[in-house]
Amino acid sequence: MPNGEEVVDIRGEWEDYVENYGAWSGYGKYTNILEITLKGNKFYGFRMKSDKYHMAGSMAIRGKLDKNGIKEVQLISSLGPLDAKGQISENGNEIIIDDGQRVKLTLIRK
Repeated sequence: MPNGEEVVDIRGEWEDYVENYGAWSGYGKYTNILEITLKGNKFYGFRMKSDKYHMAGSMAIRGKLDKNGIKEVQLISSLGPLDAKGQISENGNEIIIDDGQRVKLTLIRK
């Protein structure tokens, strides 16, 4: 980044595996493809195709990165943003995002 701060580079296309559980288990499991962009230390993930519940082009995730990975992340659902925790694999090719109560995303780099 221009200020010299380093962040993990997660830009690009990712396979998105969505697993609803708990109170949202009735929504089931489905897939999509996300395009993740970076602006400084902020990232945004947009759905590249329509799925059961969302339109193509809609935002799926947003958050902030630091040199250690995901600092904060929100899942963007039809009911609004959900605070979640995110973890990037050591090789940088898998990201798990889970709100801990309703929904888990597994992203695999394409």
